[in-house]
Amino acid sequence: MPLPENPWILDSVPKSNIHEVDHIVRLINRLEKNRQVKVLVVDDAAYSRFYMRNLLEKHKLTVYEAADAYCALEILAGEPDIRLAIIDYFMPAMDGLALTARLRETYSRDELAVIGISAGGSEHIPERFLRGGANDFLAKPFGSGEFTCRVINNLDRLDTILEIREAAYRDYLTGLYNRRYFMEAGHKLFANAQRGNLNICIAMIDVDYFKSINDNFGHDAGDQVLRQVSACLQRNLRKADLVARYGGEEFCVAALNLNYREALRVFEKVRATIEETVFYVNHKPLHVRVSIGVSTHLAHSLDDMIREADRSLYQAKHKGRNQVVVNLK
Repeated sequence: MPLPENPWILDSVPKSNIHEVDHIVRLINRLEKNRQVKVLVVDDAAYSRFYMRNLLEKHKLTVYEAADAYCALEILAGEPDIRLAIIDYFMPAMDGLALTARLRETYSRDELAVIGISAGGSEHIPERFLRGGANDFLAKPFGSGEFTCRVINNLDRLDTILEIREAAYRDYLTGLYNRRYFMEAGHKLFANAQRGNLNICIAMIDVDYFKSINDNFGHDAGDQVLRQVSACLQRNLRKADLVARYGGEEFCVAALNLNYREALRVFEKVRATIEETVFYVNHKPLHVRVSIGVSTHLAHSLDDMIREADRSLYQAKHKGRNQVVVNLK
């Protein structure tokens, strides 16, 4: 398995085939993305690992090495966001097929791509790898060009699937998560809260007098307000908090590990920040207010907590709007 002849050349195409230029364009586009991508190489042969690491690092990928399956599992436990694993079949203690099966207990093909590799052996190894959970297979010895194409193809496929999922889970107007995603992810958070792994509180946030904004300034102005309120929420809540557009001018937040006093402080800050912010609609200044209802009591279900937060929101509206109501139960 020779090293690339010129360490400065990533790839090349024949002048006679202009269509292969598309491959070079894809390669250039991938280089910047690859800086955020982690790859795991699992092979008991040190020279083979060195060869693949050399090729992968030339493409700006972050590479982890494992000489056996157990070391690979340990690395993945510490780096769960690894996106591609290249796994050799012949390894001591646990072979590549068994390791792939273990990985598929945690990661789907759409979350972690696996490329199986093998030098000789049974002609059924490629089939067994692919049936056993691998996304792709390469027979040793392989050249740098084929290896690069397989890696790029698998990473591009993962990106495409991620983009499709993001489109399905994101609100088109605000860029926040939509109600569908909130309910799916929220149920997982609620289950963790029931097991005692974390605390969860639910907040419902509603833009006050939103109908009058639409009536007086037009629906485009209302859209601009929703986008700016969304940006305020993202800036003033933590990355660990789940923020979604729940519908219309209403937003829902699942905030983690906040008690009653902390929840009141956090959401009062959100309310005050929105009140103090000068929104611009069609280049004209506009002041916006929100009412917020929060439930900090772990109810029987996520739906019950949402209903409780909604009741708190109704109380905030009833008391005059532009305020926060936090209920313990």
